[in-house]
Amino acid sequence: MYEPYPTSGPAQEPEQIRPPRSVLNAVKLMYAGAALEVLAVIIAVVTVGSLKSAILARHPAYTAARLHTAEMARTVPLVIGGLIAVGLWLWMAWANGRGRSWARIVSAVFFGINTLDLLSSIFVVHAVATLIIGVVIWLVGLGAIVLLFSKESGPFYNQQPAYGSDRRLTMPREPATGLHRDPDLGHDSHDHRPRERPAGSPPFLCA
Repeated sequence: MYEPYPTSGPAQEPEQIRPPRSVLNAVKLMYAGAALEVLAVIIAVVTVGSLKSAILARHPAYTAARLHTAEMARTVPLVIGGLIAVGLWLWMAWANGRGRSWARIVSAVFFGINTLDLLSSIFVVHAVATLIIGVVIWLVGLGAIVLLFSKESGPFYNQQPAYGSDRRLTMPREPATGLHRDPDLGHDSHDHRPRERPAGSPPFLCA
């Protein structure tokens, strides 16, 4: 007789922990930051005339060609950096909303880079509108970081289960088959009945 094969049942999925209000608000600020970065890109394109005037005010001896080069050297990085920043804001909003333990650390690193960029922009030629939107974006990032590292947000990141951490590997057992080895047949057999002794054969020939 075969014994039923042991089963451990379906693997249970880890319980999803709902993000606290502080994390939800931080994610909303990150989406707002992405929207503001799009606005910053538009402002950088629209205020090219103001940037040109600011460059001429600081460097009145610039020729038209050199003025155009300085204008592009300032505008192009703003546009490209703004588009990259939009993707980073959305990525951090997605990762922090799901409680990835590394997400708020990476968010803090990006905020530090943004802080250095804002400080450096004060000492270069810029349009006033570009500097204002940069300060607003920095304040949004500061609010998000404060919320992510608040006391209320800590347990959400600390208690997030790692993927597959609750799954245990079990080695399957061989089912009991009740087979026995027949020395005469050379293979496993289920027949447990004693063989009949052929007529005239010695008794020791039949086990």
